[in-house]
Amino acid sequence: MEQSMKELVEMAVEGDQQAIAILYERTNRKAYYLALQLVKDQDQAQDILQDAYLKVFTNLGMLQQPENFQGWLDTIVINKSKDYLKKKKPVLFSQMAAKDEEESEPDFEDESGYFSPEKRVDYGETKRLIQEMIDRLPEAQRMAVVLYYLENLPVARIARIMECSEGTVKSRPNYGRKSIKEQVLALEKKGTKLYCMPFVPFLYWMFRQQVLSAVVPGAVGAAVVQTAGASAVGAGMAKAAGAGNVVGGTGGASA
Repeated sequence: MEQSMKELVEMAVEGDQQAIAILYERTNRKAYYLALQLVKDQDQAQDILQDAYLKVFTNLGMLQQPENFQGWLDTIVINKSKDYLKKKKPVLFSQMAAKDEEESEPDFEDESGYFSPEKRVDYGETKRLIQEMIDRLPEAQRMAVVLYYLENLPVARIARIMECSEGTVKSRPNYGRKSIKEQVLALEKKGTKLYCMPFVPFLYWMFRQQVLSAVVPGAVGAAVVQTAGASAVGAGMAKAAGAGNVVGGTGGASA
């Protein structure tokens, strides 16, 4: 029987190397894909992933809700990605804070229904083209789309991350969707059928598929598991000695 996330975290806190390795294997694809979508740089995404795991395993005993290990890890990845972007592109966040897009109502037609992949269709090319369209969005729109549709974060939290108003956050995924839909229609008029409607359900499905197919370099995993083992053992000893404070909420320690 497959061990639960809670059981694995409890074992990892005690320094169980196998539990640490399983936690890494279960969560690394989504965390790496998230970092890659945010920073658009493979080397930096790898560094962010490794740093995030080190922080997670060093502070594992502080996670009050072990079943939320993936969410905690993703939060740290987001914060570290943001720190990197703020250093590399400081102007970006000042631009994000500006209400440079008019608030717009969500396209509810896009939000309804579900996407059911057809067995006869190869979606590889469709996913590649849609990803290219996402990558071409203005950076603030692209980040909002990723945080909203990949991470399913609430608008208020995205606003805090992007340091802008909730109204601005609401508009950005909408503008991003409309931009992509226009590009899809333009391609289909030229004869390229993309099979990606309804679009929002397709977007959720595409992100899930991309996460499953993400390939994290093996060297990252080896470094994480080796370093995390020592960190978790140290954290477990500190916990046993009564050191450290328990942090409330779903996220445990912050980045």
